[in-house]
Amino acid sequence: MKYVLVTTTCYLLLVNLEDGQVIPLEGNRQEYYGISWFKGDDRLVLSHSGIQNSKLKDLATYAVSERGWISAGEEKSPFFLSAPHQILCTSDDKIVCTNTGRNVITTIELSKPGYYHECGLSSERWDRLSPDVFSGDHLNSVFIKDDKLYVIAHRFKKGSWLGVFSYPEMQLLNIENLGPRSGLHNIWITDQGQRISCDSERGSLIDLDESTPVWISGSPIYTRGLAAHGNYVVVGESQQTGRDLRHSSISGLWIIDRSTWKAIDHISLGPYGVVHEVRLLDVPDMAHHNIPFAGLGKLLERESMLKDFSRKSLDVSKMIYENRSIWMNYEMIFGSPLFREDRFLHADLGQLSLIMKLHEDDHISFDFSFLELEDLNVRHISAVLDYKGEGDDRQMSLFLIQPCSESESVLSIWKNEGDSWERLSQFEYTGLPISGNMKVEENNDEMTIYINGIKLASINYADISEHQRTGAFGVRWTGAAIKFAN
Repeated sequence: MKYVLVTTTCYLLLVNLEDGQVIPLEGNRQEYYGISWFKGDDRLVLSHSGIQNSKLKDLATYAVSERGWISAGEEKSPFFLSAPHQILCTSDDKIVCTNTGRNVITTIELSKPGYYHECGLSSERWDRLSPDVFSGDHLNSVFIKDDKLYVIAHRFKKGSWLGVFSYPEMQLLNIENLGPRSGLHNIWITDQGQRISCDSERGSLIDLDESTPVWISGSPIYTRGLAAHGNYVVVGESQQTGRDLRHSSISGLWIIDRSTWKAIDHISLGPYGVVHEVRLLDVPDMAHHNIPFAGLGKLLERESMLKDFSRKSLDVSKMIYENRSIWMNYEMIFGSPLFREDRFLHADLGQLSLIMKLHEDDHISFDFSFLELEDLNVRHISAVLDYKGEGDDRQMSLFLIQPCSESESVLSIWKNEGDSWERLSQFEYTGLPISGNMKVEENNDEMTIYINGIKLASINYADISEHQRTGAFGVRWTGAAIKFAN
């Protein structure tokens, strides 16, 4: 028992239990929660919320929260889960997901996108309706043993439940009210019949059939995440903090001797945020599905996220230096796009960027690409015709391309001559690609647009603005990537 995988709100961590080394493997697919894998498969299966769970507080925020997904290596499910918590890969190639925001357990197969089976413990359809109305059951943990699926319902301050379903039929067999205990996480049914769970808010481990805890931390912590092998149990530790501080609080792991229920070691993970899940990798994890991870060797070969970040930063700097003949002709006005290895400048959603030519001339040409096709209405790329602003996002006219489907985009014309944007409704060109090359040429105030070398339209600049064109060409974009030619 040497390696354990931990998810926190923002990171996937590999922890060496022997020397306490903590390696952040990734942090770009937030928020993280569940960890599982299939027998013999070297891909990790993870659950992601796609949102900041701390912002979920009422029906309005939950109604737009179904942005979560399941990943298996590079493969991923459609976005349809609401604040998913623990997951479990089963022997019949299914993934059992706690679809917590929707107050149901959802079973999926990655090979059949769009098909799923839902079941719950009550008729409530949302986890909460307002900051003070906790209507749902907050289903957070799943475990299978002897053809039964066990589900922990946190239930806020209403007293936790243990639900039991037949598996794989998913027929509800029983709901057990666990008395005054509320806010439980994790369920592990041992071979001896013990039912071990984290009494999170009391910082302890409990046997559901006993009135006193089997282990108490003795500190004001929050226990969540449970793994076990032989006589050892690993428990996740988080600080009891506000929801807005979950991303950066200090967390840790406790190692407990199961024969005595005495703590024998503690590992501080550092300020990676609250612990969501803990899974043993190199040995059968009895609190998971008893199957070691077949991809541990590949996982150990992965670079630390921090080392990878440093290497990529240096590589980007070298590429910019090698292509300085291109960049010396441009000035970044605002934004901080990522220079990728394929020489595209990528601006994330919400990161509006504007780059301008340093000298006026008669054309601009660039490749464009929309890499992600979610939130189409806020992704766009524009050829800027005449930027006259002074470092801010105004005083310009532009040809704007925006995706309207997974395969097509539309071009429209906009201008800003003060403090607001105006779309020129008489100009619209549909059926354009979502990637390719855009070129704009000026000849005697005539602006000609080319897409992939084919002429799209010629427009007199006087039909766009009543002012004379005096500014430089440039590109303005967000949620997309551009590349200038050599």
